Amino acid sequence: MRAQQGHRRGFGAIRKLPSGRYQASYAGPDLVRHKAPVTYQTREDAEGWLYKQRGAVTGDDWTPPAVKRQSAVTFTDYVDPWLQMRDLTPRTRSLYTSLLRTHLTPTFGAMAITAITPLAVKKWYAGLDTGPTAKANAYGLLRTVLGDAVDEELIARNPVRIKGAGSKKRARELRVLTIDELDKIVTAIPARYECLVLLGAWCAMRFGELAALRRCDLDLKNGVVHIRQAITTIKGQTIVGDPKSSAGRRTVSIPPHIIPALKQHMKTHASFGREGLVFPTASGDGYLASSTVHRVFDRAKVTADRPDVRLHDLRHFGAIMAARGGATLGELQQRLGHSTAAAAMIYQSSISERPTEIAKALSALVEARAP
Repeated sequence: MRAQQGHRRGFGAIRKLPSGRYQASYAGPDLVRHKAPVTYQTREDAEGWLYKQRGAVTGDDWTPPAVKRQSAVTFTDYVDPWLQMRDLTPRTRSLYTSLLRTHLTPTFGAMAITAITPLAVKKWYAGLDTGPTAKANAYGLLRTVLGDAVDEELIARNPVRIKGAGSKKRARELRVLTIDELDKIVTAIPARYECLVLLGAWCAMRFGELAALRRCDLDLKNGVVHIRQAITTIKGQTIVGDPKSSAGRRTVSIPPHIIPALKQHMKTHASFGREGLVFPTASGDGYLASSTVHRVFDRAKVTADRPDVRLHDLRHFGAIMAARGGATLGELQQRLGHSTAAAAMIYQSSISERPTEIAKALSALVEARAP
């Protein structure tokens, strides 16, 4: 049976459905017909809903229902499915979950995303009691989440726009290892870790990439290392997966002067077989733990009189040496496996000794002309 036609009214319309219930609707100021969110058991109930809507329209207090629904979406309502649908590495997912739990949800969780204003963001950022890296990460995550909300037209503009807030300020000034200092560390560290230090430094590799390296990834004949996977450790569990980003999958040329050491290492310390690990544990039965390498590295760095240097600083060494060697910004970005040029630019801009070297080289050209 067809639904009965609605009775003509001064505002809106009511029609009786085949179920016997009543549906109310009206044409709003936006010229769109809006239906009541529910049907009603009696005509009087439907008329009551229309009466309220008419009051909002005539009182200039009317908001389109779609906008009302968007206004009701809280930060938690939005970010929970957002996180579930993102294609993230296990480490990044763990980081985002921690940042949300610790820094974002306590402040914004119950807020409607339409109520998150630039002022609210500034107050939150000013009150963050954490280190510079965590602060920048939390800010960057909030900006990304609400940036997607803009794309989905839930909000008109991203309220997360504090100038310079997303940059990670160094808590210390990095003094890059010299080649002599690196050689001292290599000499002092146990033999099975020498090439891990050499590859980490001269090929600017991350520890997770080094620990996941297999025989099939190392092509010493052509002098290249193929970085295809990396390990991460989350809550004591070792996970093997893709490198940090898609740009992390790369092929890096190996400086020829370390190839003889790598060849010797493959004979004496690497696991057997094409899939054998280049840097296995001492027992040869699994992936190296970062704690093990940090322990031996921390002892070796004292020999070089560089107690301040960290294992990850080997990567900085490799980046800056490549820049000094003449690598362009694009070449540096590819060698490091960075997704954006901005990260690689950090190393080009931090070659503090390079201007002096260039100036001396210019003077040498002039002095060479002297009789």
